[in-house]
Amino acid sequence: ARRTVDQHMLRILAAQSGGKRHDALLLSNDLLKALRPCLLREGHVERYGAQLAQMLDQLAQYEQQDHGVAAPDTLHDGAMHGPTPARIPGGHLITTRGLVELIQSQRTPYLLFDVLGGPEILPGAIAAVEAAQPGRFDDQISQQMERFLAQATQGNRQVPLIFYCASVECWMSYNASLRAIRLGYQNVQWYRGGIQAWKAIGGPTMP
Repeated sequence: ARRTVDQHMLRILAAQSGGKRHDALLLSNDLLKALRPCLLREGHVERYGAQLAQMLDQLAQYEQQDHGVAAPDTLHDGAMHGPTPARIPGGHLITTRGLVELIQSQRTPYLLFDVLGGPEILPGAIAAVEAAQPGRFDDQISQQMERFLAQATQGNRQVPLIFYCASVECWMSYNASLRAIRLGYQNVQWYRGGIQAWKAIGGPTMP
């Protein structure tokens, strides 16, 4: 079942009290296990083949394409579906290739957030649809987000936070990323390609 922020908070607290690994690492492993069958080639997860590598390169060009849209440092309050900027102030644009490499490395714990709220999500993603809403950086949404992220990251503002929504024409994850940036997180990754790009490489999803 899809995790909500509140449910996930309980899981984090339980993991802390039980001496388990950092929950962000558990999420990383969830996604790696789901992605593994798609990347296995000759028995080595690290070698995902020339065909997939070429697809990831082509997809990265699409995900990074600049349509001349300005990159505001304020929350977008217009239509949530339409052309988006090719960068985000204070954060990083992560491509599908970058996400796959992060998953495979297993070295860096991260948190992955679904801001779309559609029928499918990436494995291990945390539902954070409210963070997409326009408003102010000091509104109730950001205040709740601040409390949750402080717990989820154990106060480490360097933990990669990855936000995604539908596609390169979706502003929802842009807004959520900006909120995290304004809260002082130093490694916010905007997955601009979103679930559309993920599914383009045969990436797994869950209901």
